[in-house]
Amino acid sequence: AWTQGARVVSAPGPDPPAPSTMRSVTLRAALFVFGLGSGFAWTAFFLIFLTVLPDDAGVVGETFFFGALFVALTGTLTILGILGRARSSALLPAFHVGPAFRQGFLLSIAAVGALLLQRFRLLRWWNVLLLAVVLMGLDLFFARYDLKRAS
Repeated sequence: AWTQGARVVSAPGPDPPAPSTMRSVTLRAALFVFGLGSGFAWTAFFLIFLTVLPDDAGVVGETFFFGALFVALTGTLTILGILGRARSSALLPAFHVGPAFRQGFLLSIAAVGALLLQRFRLLRWWNVLLLAVVLMGLDLFFARYDLKRAS
């Protein structure tokens, strides 16, 4: 709820949880941690991308390549999700950290999963569709779990 002149205007949607159930992470701390981690991960990814030859990389090089890309994408998508949700919602911005991280994590799994499927020449439309359905199901499961836990 916020004030508009002398009246209190309620935000659409569910009321925010009581202060005893509020998450302790601040928006500034979350953005700092995700920004710092993403910066390191993007630096590692580009160093690997520019210095390691794919033919000579082997399993270790590919693991670092895909791992750094996954961490960088997760952090970047989480930051974008937090900022996008904070601009379009009346809830406290700290409440957006969990859902934004969950969706950034799942989108990163989708992106890196598609690249891994292509790496092994298994990227087909039905594999991508199956990956998308599984990840959407996981997102729905965790979103419902968060709603049950909050109430």
